Amino acid sequence: TSISRSFLQATTPIFINEVFLKLYSLVVLLLHWFLYIDFTAFLQLYILGYVLKFIILFLIQVFNRQLMISFSLNNMNFNKIISFGLYVLFSGASIILVARLDMIMIGSLLDLEQVAFYSVAFFIGNAIKVPGKSIASISIPLLAKAWENKDIKGIHMLYKKSSITQLIIAGVLFLCIWLNIDEVFQLLPDKFQGGKWVVLFIGLSQLFNMATGLNGAIIVNTSYFKYDLYVNIFLVIITVTTNYFFIKVFQLGINGAAMATALSIFLYNLIKLIIIKIKMDIQPFSYKTFYTILVLSLIFLVVGIIPVFNMPLVDIVFRSILIFILFVPIVYKLKLSEDINKLINVFINFFKT
Repeated sequence: TSISRSFLQATTPIFINEVFLKLYSLVVLLLHWFLYIDFTAFLQLYILGYVLKFIILFLIQVFNRQLMISFSLNNMNFNKIISFGLYVLFSGASIILVARLDMIMIGSLLDLEQVAFYSVAFFIGNAIKVPGKSIASISIPLLAKAWENKDIKGIHMLYKKSSITQLIIAGVLFLCIWLNIDEVFQLLPDKFQGGKWVVLFIGLSQLFNMATGLNGAIIVNTSYFKYDLYVNIFLVIITVTTNYFFIKVFQLGINGAAMATALSIFLYNLIKLIIIKIKMDIQPFSYKTFYTILVLSLIFLVVGIIPVFNMPLVDIVFRSILIFILFVPIVYKLKLSEDINKLINVFINFFKT
């Protein structure tokens, strides 16, 4: 049907961009783990993955007749372009630095073994923000167009839609991770057990991050882009300060690093919310935000008390399926997210045809 074709055309590039390389890298890593390839071959195949992703995305755009190339230097304001580029460059560099600061400080204040324990737990908790990248990738061109047309209502609509959709998706992922966290760590060596609370702090901070929607994209794609650099500099300072106190002074180890990072992420997004509210008089939350949090809390309580089979893999699959069975119909019935309901309707229509 035309609906299913449109859906596939819209989602295939996103799937390739966000999922393909991760799955490809996992396969290559497993090949190296089981000694089918040496480290040199692993590096070569890993780099090849980026080339393959580019070729696949290029062919998809050609096939869908969406590839348009034009080159013109007319009416270009180079001063504004360079100014914007430098702000975005340094802002992006500070974000990359912040993403590694906690691990750097753990290595310097504790030891490298603790970095390994923290890294595993950090990436488990950080996984819930991955879907937000796809939503941001889709929304950025729409935000830029709306700002060009001075369509604040359009920006507000995207802001609220992204907030509730990201909260729902991140919320269900958080439930799947945290309700299964003991089973997940049972599958890992005993020395990684101390990372459980790292997952909680990082997961909760990223849940708040997702709930704030496109706050970062809105600032970067409007005339307020300079604030993004200022906020990121503040983030670097607060991350270094809180990590030092929680790790060194309070001697909380990797749990302290996670608490510091979570606090930094919370303040970072809170400041962006305040900037957008002051400058544009819009905010992303609504009564649907409250309903979503309430539904997530109820499902957490219900699934948390249901007996399991004491077999880690079976329990993880059972709880995760149960969470989706309970959560998806409630979200659909309450119409919490227009975009999620449309996606569910696409699947319903697909299976009906």
